[in-house]
Amino acid sequence: MVELTNPTESASRKTIDAKLVNLGWNCDEFSPDCNVFTERPKTKEQARLLGRRPPDYILYKSQSDSPLAIIEAKRPGQPLTTALEQAVEYAELLEVPVVFASDGNLTEAQFVATKTILRLDGDFIADLISESLLLRFITEGPSIQSPTEAKLSRQQLIDVFAEANNLLRNEGLREGIERFTEFSNLLFLKLISEMEDERQRRGEHRILEARYCWPNFCDRPAEDMLDYINDTILPRLANKYNHSGDVFQHRLLINSPAILKRIVDKLSALTLLNADSDIKGDAFEYFLKNSVSVGNDLGEYFTPRHIVTLMVDLVDPRYGETVYDPCCGTGGFLIHAFEHIKSKILATKEGMDFLRNYTFFGRELTGTAKIAKMNMILTGDGHTNIVQMDSLKAPVKEQYDVVLTNYAFSQKTEYAHYYGLRNRDANPVFLQHVIDALKPGGRAAVVVPDGVLFNEKSQYLKVRENLLRDCDIQAIVKLHRFVFKPYAGQPTSIIVFNKGLRTRRLWFFNIENDGYKKTGSKFGRPIIGANDIPALRYAWENKDETDVSFAVDIQNVAECGFKLIPNVYERRGEVGSNWVPLGGASVMYPKYVGKSGRHWPGFGRQSWSRQTVWGPRW
Repeated sequence: MVELTNPTESASRKTIDAKLVNLGWNCDEFSPDCNVFTERPKTKEQARLLGRRPPDYILYKSQSDSPLAIIEAKRPGQPLTTALEQAVEYAELLEVPVVFASDGNLTEAQFVATKTILRLDGDFIADLISESLLLRFITEGPSIQSPTEAKLSRQQLIDVFAEANNLLRNEGLREGIERFTEFSNLLFLKLISEMEDERQRRGEHRILEARYCWPNFCDRPAEDMLDYINDTILPRLANKYNHSGDVFQHRLLINSPAILKRIVDKLSALTLLNADSDIKGDAFEYFLKNSVSVGNDLGEYFTPRHIVTLMVDLVDPRYGETVYDPCCGTGGFLIHAFEHIKSKILATKEGMDFLRNYTFFGRELTGTAKIAKMNMILTGDGHTNIVQMDSLKAPVKEQYDVVLTNYAFSQKTEYAHYYGLRNRDANPVFLQHVIDALKPGGRAAVVVPDGVLFNEKSQYLKVRENLLRDCDIQAIVKLHRFVFKPYAGQPTSIIVFNKGLRTRRLWFFNIENDGYKKTGSKFGRPIIGANDIPALRYAWENKDETDVSFAVDIQNVAECGFKLIPNVYERRGEVGSNWVPLGGASVMYPKYVGKSGRHWPGFGRQSWSRQTVWGPRW
């Protein structure tokens, strides 16, 4: 295999440039409207204050000489610590209020005066932002809230959904998935109509003609409205989008014109695109929480968006790669991966065509696959390769560059033998499916029940051995038990790994707080301040030793039966003692050993035995 060179800082800058353009910043330094200057300030006085070495980027308020933020770039794979410190030094010289440090993927944002991270609605900012949002932070401080009208729109939509859910149940739609899909059809029509109107206001070509959009039917009498949707709109949507499978039905399941009219009138009162959140996701999440209270007849649950964001950022899907979710649900991972990649590229016709048609692949056992397709269409498309099927029934071999998933726990399967396993327990089978699906060099982030990491049954042990032998585990991230409340309280972890090299060292990180209150209430988990996720991002490149993280030699893992949970291991001595070399570098890490101290026969000594790991660092 040809050995390739590593990306330099210029690679990070190309990504940063694309992100800034997509956020509406003007990066053309030959234009009088430019508000992004690279390796130089805008004025000579600012150059005098900075001295000989300027920052990588200075962002300015449009049509002014007032600097708003500093961006320091770092090459991929390097920690952001030094870059953030350097950005603060520049900011203090120019009295700039906000700084960013970025490697093009992971980004740290800090409010200089208070040395605190930026937060929107309690969630920390982990990417570059638009000028309008940056100005709000500068004016209001490091922690801001969405505009009142956005919160109102969210709550109004949830109220509409609550009423629609009851109306649809009374209409005879007893199954949650039926009500879910029926409301989604109407929500899709509302959202796509607003998107088309906005596209037309920008002078762009409409994708869906006006006669198929909301204003052309919402004020009709109830019976005419039902007939128009069934006879004109749905056949058109089915013809346009159903070439890749069943997305839109040809007729609504609602038979009562009066009920349809009530739901449409409620939605007509909302302007959904003004809300700066994933408003359709809010409605779907409400539906799922509501379903839990009546027995969760959907049989599935949401992955919280802050966990989705973390997992996508850690594996960093890139343009030209394929992204696969074998249990895609409503499409959360695929949607965020789409947005993640799109933010880093210029939206050429060829680039968007590849993104929409050849990048994203999903499978979903239930009819929720239709919702995932609708969500992808609203996101910018990419619905073509989402199919409704049992992923375990159809193994895939070395087909995808990136896999992101949170598979259904505690399921049974008849297809374990396709993966060299014998038991009907699907938990280890799903993990093996992910390993097999990855190309050599591919990357994955998978939520697993903790039983997969320590269960001593033979099929669990075999899959863990396969994982350690065929993949380099980047991290085991332990999640506290309330992360997936109210849907499930089972202990879970995220495994992040690359395929193609065996694991030499395990890094554990414990997320004790994820920014939300530890509660199982169906009404949601209120935001709190404590959050370990920024610390995880900060420690990611170096796999740092912290109060909530540590590393273990693979020999110790083998001696403990290849158990991949942190409480199996203990530290010998305090930090600073019993250090072992890592990567032949001057950096040392404390050595951890298994509590059992036993050797796992037939695997550890022969294949893994190394008292010290001299090899490439993480």
